[in-house]
Amino acid sequence: MTERMSPFGAIEAGGTKFALATEDAEGHICARHFISTKDPATTLAAATMRTRNRSGSICRRSGAMAWSLALLAMLTACGSAEKASQPDPMPTSYTIRKADLYAASPADICRAKDAAFLNALVQRVSAALPPGTSSFDFVDFRADVPANGKAASAQLRFRTSGPDGAEVTMYASGPFNPQTCVVGPMTGGIGQGPDDPNAAVSFNEKGN
Repeated sequence: MTERMSPFGAIEAGGTKFALATEDAEGHICARHFISTKDPATTLAAATMRTRNRSGSICRRSGAMAWSLALLAMLTACGSAEKASQPDPMPTSYTIRKADLYAASPADICRAKDAAFLNALVQRVSAALPPGTSSFDFVDFRADVPANGKAASAQLRFRTSGPDGAEVTMYASGPFNPQTCVVGPMTGGIGQGPDDPNAAVSFNEKGN
């Protein structure tokens, strides 16, 4: 009896587009998708969201897992890249804006310690978003480290489109350890942040 191999997921990362493909156990390409290349956080989030929203046939479900594993491999490779010079090691409040993603060297301590820090965080958020969310456009990330010793927090803001196609600004926030750069379970929804009076919580990483 011939052993059946699991489907393969492949990603070709180019300057203008990402090509995602799935090959089934018999060697046939059964799924293919293209994503325009933008900034790193937005592009990887769109690729992850594409894998999460795929459903139906066995090939599609297995392909989604294969693509996710390929993305994880890419993030791991980014994290193992040669580190840039370290910024000020003292934990402090800071903001990473979209334009900062293209800087040659990160100015924040977390990305200097781990090049994949922000991309991994974006993957967590995109995986927790409500079903039907179809896009992800990074806006900014803020680490709030109070000087009075109170608990630190982190917030990621992004623009996305829901099932009705309307574009909205959303956020995800959670506790933050500035020494280890670990962000705890995040909660988020539509709005500029948890303090926005018009914010509407619609998801959290615990799924409740």
